[in-house]
Amino acid sequence: MENVLDILGGVKDYAHRGCFDKTLPENSLTAIRIAADKGLGLEIDVHLTKDNKLVVFHDHTLKRMCGVSGIVEEMTESQLTALKLKNTSHTIPTLKDVLAAVDGRTPILIELKCRNNEIALCDALIDELKSYNGKYMYIGFNEKEAKYFKDKGYTIALSCFKPKTPKLDFKPDFLLCNILGIPRSKKKRAKYPPFISWTIESERGRKKSEETSVATIYNTANSTLVPVSTRDSQKRGALASFTNMAGLGVMGAG
Repeated sequence: MENVLDILGGVKDYAHRGCFDKTLPENSLTAIRIAADKGLGLEIDVHLTKDNKLVVFHDHTLKRMCGVSGIVEEMTESQLTALKLKNTSHTIPTLKDVLAAVDGRTPILIELKCRNNEIALCDALIDELKSYNGKYMYIGFNEKEAKYFKDKGYTIALSCFKPKTPKLDFKPDFLLCNILGIPRSKKKRAKYPPFISWTIESERGRKKSEETSVATIYNTANSTLVPVSTRDSQKRGALASFTNMAGLGVMGAG
């Protein structure tokens, strides 16, 4: 267990798509900054654009968040970053802007959003992050991506709705699992890698996560549920041990 917590840098609490609410859009630069200011870890989503740039956005289509038709991977960076999120002044940020905003203050879980471009997305992320001095882990559901990183020596957590064994030939180091699918039985959990839970939206969910998981991803729209400051509560410089040595990475959340 100590080794697992070392890999996570001791940071147990993560903000799902930043600290967003009804007026502040998910994955916006401001929502991300607020989470980092609170000392929470971050979970964000990354796509590869038509012109091979990286943007932070959850959906593959633009309708829900931007009110327009279109597929993220079929548009350029400049087209996407000009779009407003949920009729606000906030726009789709680039990964480069997000990394600059976080500036190493807290670890980032980076979910890979692929659309038949798994390897290109993986390689673009590796290239973008090689000069970043902060702490991060890769996350995503796609087994092809997970195996690609595992084969390169990354620490991998495969995402799932309930515990599973990968179909491809690799062994994940973590399972990033929907909280509803994580077994309460220690005996059953022992059959699998350590669990990271997502996405917590209730006190009941938080208690289960504390009992069953090494880290928790919260929906921060419920601000009373999320710990005020991961960093202040630890008071031991946990972030300093969260290193990206030799390609440390994780695959996982939604």
